[in-house]
Amino acid sequence: VILPHTFERTFGPASLYCSPGEVQELVHAVSADAPRYLEQSARGRDFVSGTHGYPIHVDRLAALVGPPAGDPVTIRSRRRPRGRTRVLFVSSNGAGMGHLTRLLAMATRASDQVEPIFFSMSQAVPIVSTYGYPWEYCPSRGDLGTTPDAWNPFFEERFLDVVRRYGPRAVVFDGTMPYQGMVNARSAFPDVLFVWSRRGMWRAGTTTKFLSRGDAFDLVVEPGEVAGSLDEGPTAHRDDARRVAPVTLVREDEMLDRDEARAALGLDPDRPALLLSLGAGNINDISADLAAFAGAAQRSATDWQVCTTKVAI
Repeated sequence: VILPHTFERTFGPASLYCSPGEVQELVHAVSADAPRYLEQSARGRDFVSGTHGYPIHVDRLAALVGPPAGDPVTIRSRRRPRGRTRVLFVSSNGAGMGHLTRLLAMATRASDQVEPIFFSMSQAVPIVSTYGYPWEYCPSRGDLGTTPDAWNPFFEERFLDVVRRYGPRAVVFDGTMPYQGMVNARSAFPDVLFVWSRRGMWRAGTTTKFLSRGDAFDLVVEPGEVAGSLDEGPTAHRDDARRVAPVTLVREDEMLDRDEARAALGLDPDRPALLLSLGAGNINDISADLAAFAGAAQRSATDWQVCTTKVAI
C-alpha cells in the first residue's frame, strides 16, 4: 500500500509513503526488488491482522459487553458441504418472489457436488442466507428509477464482474426476459453453461420479441404449472424448452399437516379457508383487488376465513 505522508503516524511501517509525483518511481522500485516487496507485504498483513483481525474484534466486544452468555443462536440452514461445481443462480425482480423462490428450490434440491451462489435483482434476496447460501444484490431498473439505456450497461458490468470473481461452471437465470447485458456477456464465458428457467403460462398476446434471446443459452427449462394444460400463451406451443415438473421450494413430506398448519396460523379447524396471494404490490396496487375478493367471499353463502400473504419485499 502506498499512501501520502500524512498517514504515516497512523499506519507506520505497514505502508509506504510518498508524494503523488513520486508514486510511479516507487512502484517501479519496489516491483523490481522482490525481497523488499515481500517484506513490505508481510508488514501490511501483520498490521491488518493485529489491529483489525477477527480476534481483535472479539476482544473489543468482550471488553464492552463481557463474555458470551446463553445458548448460541442456530439459524435454519440447508447448506450443503462445499462441492466441486459452483453454480450462479441469477433472478430478475418480479411482482413477487417467484423467480427467486424457484432458484432457491433448485439450489436446495441440487446434489452435494453443487455449490450455489445467488445474484439477484430482488430486494428479497437476503432470505437465501437463511439457507446458508451467499448472495449479491444488483438493483433493478425500477429500483434505480433509470432508463433501459442507462441500466443495461450497468447490469452488464456487474454481471461480468460477478461471473469473473466466482468462476461458476454454470449460470442459471430465472426471469421472463434475459437481459441484454447478460446476452452480451455470454461470449466472454464460452466454457460456462447458461441455462434459462423460463416459466410458462404467459398471457395471450404478450410480446414474443425477447424469446429469441433464448438462443444465447445452452438450455431452456420450463417448470410445469398446475394449470399447464390450459396454457394458451405464446410459449405453450414452442419446442425450444425442456418441460419439467413444477418446481416447488417445500416438498410434500416437509409440509405441516392440516391441523398443525391451521393451529400455527390461528385458523378455525372447522371452517373453510381462502388464501389470497396476488403478488407483492410493488409493481401495481393490489389493495382494490384484495378488497374485491375478500368482499365477495364475505358475501357468499360459505363461511370463509379469508387470509392474505405479505411478501418479504
